[in-house]
Amino acid sequence: MTLTQEQGDRTNEASALSMLGSISWRWGDIELADQYIQRSLAIYRDLGHRQRIPRLLNALGIVAIMQEDYAQAEAYWEEGLGLVQEMGDRHAMADVLNNLGYINHHNSQNLEKAKQYYTESLSIGREIGHRQGATSTLSNLGHLHVLLKEHRAAWGYLREALSESLAIGVIPLTLDALVGVALLRAQTGQGEAAAELVGLVVNHPAVETDSA
Repeated sequence: MTLTQEQGDRTNEASALSMLGSISWRWGDIELADQYIQRSLAIYRDLGHRQRIPRLLNALGIVAIMQEDYAQAEAYWEEGLGLVQEMGDRHAMADVLNNLGYINHHNSQNLEKAKQYYTESLSIGREIGHRQGATSTLSNLGHLHVLLKEHRAAWGYLREALSESLAIGVIPLTLDALVGVALLRAQTGQGEAAAELVGLVVNHPAVETDSA
């Protein structure tokens, strides 16, 4: 990065800072990751590289979640949503809407707002064929309806999430949907079946890999 700074190549400097942020993130240094990504974002803003800004805002939102600064995470994602809407990037739009739904669901506890974000995300994801994003949103909607004790709706979303996640081969999404099914079963008096599902999820190799 020192070479790019000496050469005055600000685009490459911003790219290098972004990569350093990702590396710091993977190594668990969230504060350093935040610093690198903030510096990268500042350069891209200064250069007017609007295509790169939403991706960095999304990363900063996730970092803010890790720092338990939920209001800041929502602010980053709302800004990012405005940008991708202006650019017409519907793939990114679906992802950001899903993120905004998640934070309102799990942190702000604004469940009606969460449902609106999720529903819009799912509609876009289905329309453009963004199957992984749509599957994530289906699972999130299932969890939300479990929380609302709307069991029929919850099962409908979770069943579709399971079917889609298996079809596209994304195991973490399958496991997330199974957690939702376990919660649903526990809530409807099927405690033993719920415990079996939780055991299946907890002992799955994908979970062990993620936590290593």
